[in-house]
Amino acid sequence: MKRHVWWTTGLGLMLVMAACGGSGSDESGLDGDAGTGNFSDQLDPLRDHLNDLGKASDEFDSRVTALETPPTPSSCSAGELCIPDGVNLVESGLEPMIHALCAYETGCCSPNELNYLYGPALKSSADCEATFVDLINSGQVDGAGVFVGNLYNLSLAAHALNDPQVSVTIDAAAVSACAAELSAQACPQEAATQACTPKRIDAESACSLANLLKGREPEGSLCQPGEINECGAGLVCRDVTSSSSGGQTGLCAAKASAGDRCVRTDDCDDLYCDFASGTCKTRAKEGEACSYIDPSFKDGSLYGVWQLESDELTLVDCEFGLTCNPSTNTCVKGDCASGSFCQSNAQCPSGTVCSALANDALHQWTQRHQFVGLCVSGLTSGATCEARTFNNSLESDCASQRCEDPDDDGRATCQAAALTDGQTCKRDTDCVSGLCGTNQLCAATCDFYCDGDACKSCAAGSYCHTVGNGSWCLPAIALGESCDAWYPHASCASGFCDAGLCDDKSTNGSCPSGLPEECPNGQGCLNNTCVAGAALGAACSAPGSFGSECVAGTYCSATAGSAANACVKLSVDRSSLRDLANGSFCRADEWCKSDWCKGQGTVDAACADPSPGAACNPQLASSCGAKAVCLPGTTPDSGTCQPYRELGEPCAPELFGAECASRSCVSRHDAFLCSPGSESDAYCH
Repeated sequence: MKRHVWWTTGLGLMLVMAACGGSGSDESGLDGDAGTGNFSDQLDPLRDHLNDLGKASDEFDSRVTALETPPTPSSCSAGELCIPDGVNLVESGLEPMIHALCAYETGCCSPNELNYLYGPALKSSADCEATFVDLINSGQVDGAGVFVGNLYNLSLAAHALNDPQVSVTIDAAAVSACAAELSAQACPQEAATQACTPKRIDAESACSLANLLKGREPEGSLCQPGEINECGAGLVCRDVTSSSSGGQTGLCAAKASAGDRCVRTDDCDDLYCDFASGTCKTRAKEGEACSYIDPSFKDGSLYGVWQLESDELTLVDCEFGLTCNPSTNTCVKGDCASGSFCQSNAQCPSGTVCSALANDALHQWTQRHQFVGLCVSGLTSGATCEARTFNNSLESDCASQRCEDPDDDGRATCQAAALTDGQTCKRDTDCVSGLCGTNQLCAATCDFYCDGDACKSCAAGSYCHTVGNGSWCLPAIALGESCDAWYPHASCASGFCDAGLCDDKSTNGSCPSGLPEECPNGQGCLNNTCVAGAALGAACSAPGSFGSECVAGTYCSATAGSAANACVKLSVDRSSLRDLANGSFCRADEWCKSDWCKGQGTVDAACADPSPGAACNPQLASSCGAKAVCLPGTTPDSGTCQPYRELGEPCAPELFGAECASRSCVSRHDAFLCSPGSESDAYCH
């Protein structure tokens, strides 16, 4: 080795010098055999000295070898894991965390969703765990689904455990806490909904690398600043120099303490710098006092809510994850908490609203820039208020959410809670029912054509009108006025709508319209003549026809569940309620629980379950219902009904996604699969 050259060269020179000095020199006084003997005696100490030098050489060699190949940590304190290989350590030491992640993913995702995310090979939690380890072993730091972010962190942990310059160990207690935190998560579709959910403060997460790995370097040791703190308890890796060669640039040093001198906040680590005293001070905890440099918020450079929440604006800073409430000058949780900054009611906890009126300075800032408020209790009736729109939804400062100007004097005030049925109103939002009728009274709710004693019917002189997901009682329409298009006969005070106008019932026994509604109550219309009516369930003679003995509100059907024709309910006045049972007359898929109105557009139309494999016509809308598609056959008007394929199921590219519920078929994992339509759409996570 090169480091031994100077040793061997030096020894050779010494031997040559020794040999030349003893070659019959007169000055030595040695000649003949006697001289040779004396010279041999003089060489003995030299030989001993050379032996000593050889031992020194061996010792030097071992020392240099130790310096060039420093030992990796081979033993740790009880309960610590710090023995390379790092991949094996991650696999064993972080196994509870990996197991919890994979159990969550495979438990929340359906087999088809797993197929879309990862391909057909990953079917179980065990498959997921094995994939994690292999990806870490190959140095991968990116991926889909559960691997996003987690793979990077675990790979970084494995790298740190493998690096002889980094002295860290896995914190088993933190791993257990992380696994418990992950196991406690509910699947997204099972999570409870509320006004908002407080975000976890990063420092609180047991699954952060800073908690999973703990440093072991003593104070004064070299370290590398980054996501992992290589320094021991109570120490931080302070960046002290720059290096273009990628070497360690930090030094393990004690964390700043309260009272230490500072000239910037970064000098204080987890504390903050009080520039008035030039010393580090402890951050205020939740509920403790804080203060702003400029409580008026007149700084022209401030234009976003993120700046209002910044520590740069406060004299006394709050702990990380907290903000200073400018109304109370106390530290509060940074989001979804009473007193936290907000921009909509949805960002506030239940029972509070987002209002800028809670703080005059904040209100003035809002007028100059954008709306930012505080989560506070809603204003009571009579208080001055402001209304605003957020994501197309009307919001206000009022607890009732009714901020109105009833006197039209330019001053909006909070109104009492919504009005009950029959009370005078001006707009739909005034009413508990959500509908202010044409008579300026809050309309009562009702059920149209329902069965059972729980049904709510309208009083005489009104009819039941359904809009969206609600039904209300509205005043009946007078003779000669336009009928309600959806409720033509029921909306008329006379009970009969003819050619779009409310008309009198027949008085001469004829019914040219062919409808029983034209005849006096209790009669049917057969062959354009009013006849004695057949009530609901009674036998009738003209199946599939509106012209029959059946009374108003029914029609004659051959599919009433018996061999004989019978009068069945005619539920023509429906909306998108999806509540009609199979066999009920329908006009649209949206009327049926099954999402299919079979024979739509005919008098025999009825709710039914889509039949996979049933014949259909691809050229007709709703040929198979809302939950199935009519796949084309051999002719343009022939096809077969097939339920829509869900996310992750195979699809045929030549159909351009027609068979997918999302209407999107993409190439993925060497197959064509139904996609979520948009990668931002939520599926299993």
